[in-house]
Amino acid sequence: MNVKTLGQLLASIPLFCIPAVGHTVQISHPTPDGLISVSSDDFNSEFFNIYKGLEVLASGTLTNNIESSIFNNTSQLNNSGILNNNGRLINQYSATLTNSGTLNSTNTLLSYGNSTLNNTSILNNSGRLYSDSDSVFINNGLLSTSGTMNANGLLMNSGTINSSGDSSIGILVNNGTLTTSGTLINQQHFTNNNTLIVTGGTFANYAPLINNAVLTTEINGRLKNGNGISLDNRGTLTNLGPAEIGGVLTNSGIVNNSGSMLSYATITNSGIWNNSGQLAGVGSYLQTAGQTTVNGEFAQASIKIDGGSLSGTGRITGNVVIGSEGYVELGLSPGTLTIRGDFASSGDLLFNLSGADAGANDLLTITGKGSFSGGSVQINFLTGFQPVAGNTLKFLSANTTTGWETLSLTVNGLDSGLGWTMADTGSGMGLSITAAVPEPETYAMLFFGLALMGAVVRRRRRAGQVWQQEFSFA
Repeated sequence: MNVKTLGQLLASIPLFCIPAVGHTVQISHPTPDGLISVSSDDFNSEFFNIYKGLEVLASGTLTNNIESSIFNNTSQLNNSGILNNNGRLINQYSATLTNSGTLNSTNTLLSYGNSTLNNTSILNNSGRLYSDSDSVFINNGLLSTSGTMNANGLLMNSGTINSSGDSSIGILVNNGTLTTSGTLINQQHFTNNNTLIVTGGTFANYAPLINNAVLTTEINGRLKNGNGISLDNRGTLTNLGPAEIGGVLTNSGIVNNSGSMLSYATITNSGIWNNSGQLAGVGSYLQTAGQTTVNGEFAQASIKIDGGSLSGTGRITGNVVIGSEGYVELGLSPGTLTIRGDFASSGDLLFNLSGADAGANDLLTITGKGSFSGGSVQINFLTGFQPVAGNTLKFLSANTTTGWETLSLTVNGLDSGLGWTMADTGSGMGLSITAAVPEPETYAMLFFGLALMGAVVRRRRRAGQVWQQEFSFA
């Protein structure tokens, strides 16, 4: 063992050395007053107070050997080599434990009393890792925890955390990558500025969560947002597995839900919401701006689009209200958007028509009442399709419709030789194609021609018998 001592008291302590390569020795004294430097292999099997500091050099290995052995750090413990903790390693009373090597903890690692745990390299926890509410845990390296981690104070991550055990966090600022496949609990506040991936297990959010970057719940993971708890998504939230929203979810970024999401609270959207999976529950959905695309199942007790767009080819269950600044635009034309409930709109509706056959045109299907109070309807004939007079092209299906006369109507792309009228089909609305009505100039020419024919007839009638002969069919 190569042990370098600093301090008058430590200088008088006898050291036990085993010169043979590969052997280890008991670190020399339970209460040293100087700095101990470990450059080879040492171990501790008793109570050891670190008053003035202990460093494990890059070439050294220090093992806290058995369950009953204790390292008690009240100063500085710097590890640049290998530190194996099989007993109890306590970091307390404003002490600092800095790991720039490899720290393997299979038993108990405690940090409390305004202490700091700083990992810049590799920290493996398969036991219990605990820091109290007054302590700071900084990870700029790789933290792998398969045991229990209770970081009740501030945890700042700019490195990588892989958690496959049970972890609960007080205040977490994630500027790196956090991957969890066990249980991760947010107790006080969570700000995600980089990447959070739930590959399995449960991410339970019982305190405010702000996502500024990437939050992904994979197919085997589960997101649970507690009752009355705010989840503020300003980045990209992707849900592939089951998710439960019990508090307020505010989205000004992007939400991609292709899994199953249960919401019994409030969702407010001003960004992009893509729903190709299932949203269920008895909550409310309010959109103030942005867009909502429904290509799966979308069910809420109340669905209100005050601004932005509602589109898709999926199924919406619930009563839908479109405000004056909102609009409905079906996607993947031709497509069918089904609303299982009542539909009330003072906004705009856009439909694309591409054929005379059933299924060739956009169709908004409403199983309840369709009521309209202003707004507009725009119908576009897609390139390559021209109807003929007599066609009726249905674009809206409803149990009943009221207020259609309050809408302004626009038809684009129809051949100039054709006209149109709106038709109540008895189960919705359609566009009836008619022959074109002559322009005013055409009426004038027709009137002039009839007048000229009248003059000729009058001249012939004055000829008496001649007129009769000329128009006789005998």
